[in-house]
Amino acid sequence: MENFQISRLLDETAFWLEIAGESPFAVRAYATAATTVNRSDLEIAELVLSHQPYSLPGIGKTLSSQIEECVLHGRITFLDDLRKRFPESLRSLLKVPGIGAKLIRLFYEQLGITTLPLLKENCLNGEIQKLPGFGEKRVQKLLEAIAFAEAQQGKYRITAIEDEARALSSFLSALPCVLRFKITGKLRRFSNVYEKLVFVVLGSDIGQIKAALEETFAGISQSGCVPEKFSFRTAPGMLCEVYVTEDQACWVPLLIETTGSAQHVAALKQLSASKGLLWQSSVLKDAQGHPFNFEKEEAFYALLGIPYCEPVIRENVYLPVVSDTPELLNLGDLKGLVHCHSQWSDGAHSLESMALACRDLGYTYMLITDHSQSSKIANGLEPDRIAAQHQEIDALNRRLTGIRVLKGIESDIRKDGSLDYDEAILRTFDWVIASVHNGLDLDKTEATRRLIRAMENPFTSAIGHPSGRHLLTRPGYELDMEKITDAAVTNKVALEINASPKRFDLDWRHLKDAAHKGVRFIISPDAHRITGFQNVRYGVQLARKGCLSSDHILNCLPPEEFMAWQKKP
Repeated sequence: MENFQISRLLDETAFWLEIAGESPFAVRAYATAATTVNRSDLEIAELVLSHQPYSLPGIGKTLSSQIEECVLHGRITFLDDLRKRFPESLRSLLKVPGIGAKLIRLFYEQLGITTLPLLKENCLNGEIQKLPGFGEKRVQKLLEAIAFAEAQQGKYRITAIEDEARALSSFLSALPCVLRFKITGKLRRFSNVYEKLVFVVLGSDIGQIKAALEETFAGISQSGCVPEKFSFRTAPGMLCEVYVTEDQACWVPLLIETTGSAQHVAALKQLSASKGLLWQSSVLKDAQGHPFNFEKEEAFYALLGIPYCEPVIRENVYLPVVSDTPELLNLGDLKGLVHCHSQWSDGAHSLESMALACRDLGYTYMLITDHSQSSKIANGLEPDRIAAQHQEIDALNRRLTGIRVLKGIESDIRKDGSLDYDEAILRTFDWVIASVHNGLDLDKTEATRRLIRAMENPFTSAIGHPSGRHLLTRPGYELDMEKITDAAVTNKVALEINASPKRFDLDWRHLKDAAHKGVRFIISPDAHRITGFQNVRYGVQLARKGCLSSDHILNCLPPEEFMAWQKKP
């Protein structure tokens, strides 16, 4: 069991304690313990299983014993008992932006609200307005938040769908009758969120594959078409579609049909028809009805007379010709990791541990950007701690070879667009990533003005996670992207492609147009632990989806050029 899994159970305990009306001190103790465990660089499960002693700040005997129970048995009895006291559906209300345990308790105790539909019903029938503080305007905002939560139902972030994809890949790999298979659908073209998992399978015996699926998964449905489509749900409830064919001639056309958007596939079919080709039942045939037997998709596109289209850009916005697309970015093009958090704020690891891990991954520099002083909850850096951190960075750079640690900060952008420190302190940083972490309720005009003012600050190097969204849980604020991209060029400020799976911000749809204007970007993992460095692979995919090359990405530059790019006065 990993630290984040222990942390989730402790956090859930804090939730139920607050629902139960227990002491605020008890609630805070579990919430703080959850944060401490999540940020710790100790591998707690390994220590418990090997009977080694460990110590975590603020965690006493009771919490330690519950953590050990969690590691040894995968559960906390105290939490199990709390769960039995309340409807489990109360936790589903946390999916509504702006609602926490305190409000959920109020809704439950005063109106018996236990589900999202009941919450919506009580908003519409006026019952919510009987509660203190819930006027017409607040109820309207609550209804908008409920609508957002409803729209996210049945959707998953990439980390969840990748887990299921790995499990289903292992299952298919073990079947002798499966000759080859590939993940397709939205996952192959890398979308923001996902409703289902799609596989294409070339097999020697469809009947055997069907039997194996029915033996493993419940509720299998079969299309009866050619190729066969089997639909089912995995244990977590995720919808899966598996297309199976025994015909090699189906393989490539079926990959293309299931990978591209509906608009992309329709355009390709229209193009093939204009050339006298017949595309039916996932087979492409010539005018005499002879099927083409492609080994690779490149040959399919070549036959249609157009450049090969990478799966990640098979969207309607780039149909069907991609001749103006540059050579897309690759992971190996990145030379430095930017936007990384250490133990100095809310990260799990020391600067030295992160620097060494960064070097081991082949990067030549790391921009450390811990949180600024306004982010109290994230242990933001007061001026005296900044000076101490910079001393440690200087010492590391003198001692370590093959990696350079750059002095950065993720500075909060205040509501008026100003940054979190005065000029004297901002001048001490190599790079400043300016980000919004509060005041997310501004309208489009105010939110746009706020970011533009931050870009006008001569010390701002980049704008972090520009829209402020959290996929599936928070929509972010509206921005006038035309004005934002213009201001980025005018003020020589980069825009961040934040690769955290909960953000994917900027959205890929804005990247191509911004790049044509001359906007430059950084790709960041927004890493709070060493394992978070791996997030950059998602950022690279986002950049590829936005048709970006290495020329558009600043952390593809070597450290000296990366440092020289920013405009610090």
